[in-house]
Amino acid sequence: MKLKLSENIQAMRRARRMTQEQLAEAMGVSIGAVSKWENALSNPDVELIPEIAEFFGTSVDVLLGYGWERRGMGECAERIQSLAKARRDDEACAEAERGLRRYPGSFAVVYQSAKVMMNVGFARGDRRLLSRAKELLERALELIGQNDDVSVSELTIQCDIGQCWVFLGEYEKALEHLRRHNQKQINNRMIGYCLCKLGRIDEAMEASSHAFAEAIAQMLNTSVDVMNCLGQIGENEEALELVDWLIGFGRGLLVEGSGNFVGKLMSTLIGAKGVICADMGREADAARYLREAIREARRHDEAAAHGCAQTIRFYRGKAPTFYDDVGERAMDALRGLMKEQGSEALSRLFERIAEEEGERDETQP
Repeated sequence: MKLKLSENIQAMRRARRMTQEQLAEAMGVSIGAVSKWENALSNPDVELIPEIAEFFGTSVDVLLGYGWERRGMGECAERIQSLAKARRDDEACAEAERGLRRYPGSFAVVYQSAKVMMNVGFARGDRRLLSRAKELLERALELIGQNDDVSVSELTIQCDIGQCWVFLGEYEKALEHLRRHNQKQINNRMIGYCLCKLGRIDEAMEASSHAFAEAIAQMLNTSVDVMNCLGQIGENEEALELVDWLIGFGRGLLVEGSGNFVGKLMSTLIGAKGVICADMGREADAARYLREAIREARRHDEAAAHGCAQTIRFYRGKAPTFYDDVGERAMDALRGLMKEQGSEALSRLFERIAEEEGERDETQP
């Protein structure tokens, strides 16, 4: 393989509009040394090459001219990933081992090899593969500077290492590792799992309950986003089906007589059905759903006003806290929905029904 070090140093220096003298001064060498580098009469000392690469804002591979090598590494990582997605597990593992022998210093190859071995090891209960995966993930951390995949970070790799400990049945080690890398409570579910396996049920319930509440909030909010997208592309019937599913799901989490986040969301979802029906020209259905939503909101707000527990079914941790931008009352959420998504005619209909139901907007004259 022919190096292009001399050509690259010269090209990068000229791109910076620098003289040989200026580069020599920056690198702490003589002008003669830079001249020899660029004329391929000598190469920089090994320890100086990373410094030159950093100075020009590039990698050592690029500086040396290993472009084809990097393409080869990328193609190898893609083959491993492709075989894994096709569930050709034995071929994927064999390709991973070949890639690791050829490109032991490639982050992409090491990381993809680790992932396939972790997944196959878990599926088969193969401790050898799981241990190998953990070793490779630790190696990937050392090579993280090469990573250009925004979906992968040091944290995601640390989480994978923790999962390897879990799959190996090393729950104490897994617990220690997952707690050490639990930014934004990302590992609460696995922490709860480990604590349960260790028989520490009270602690497990706290961690698992927190993960449960966060998962519910994430799922509900994301589903509402999907519903809005369906409405934007005119898939109103499907949007209504999604809302019905969400309402059924949410009702299963409600504690009778409580005024919690899920209760507030229920009234908003029913109101959303009114908005969708209005868009479809189904005025009678829209009015019916708005009335139902207002009554649901009243039940929520009355429960909240009486200080009922802000909790959800099956939750056994400290009371979860949910934040939203629609105000404390469910009626505030409904009015926000009308303002954001309803037409002027629908907003007037909403206020008329609200007044009939004794829920007049006190901010209005």
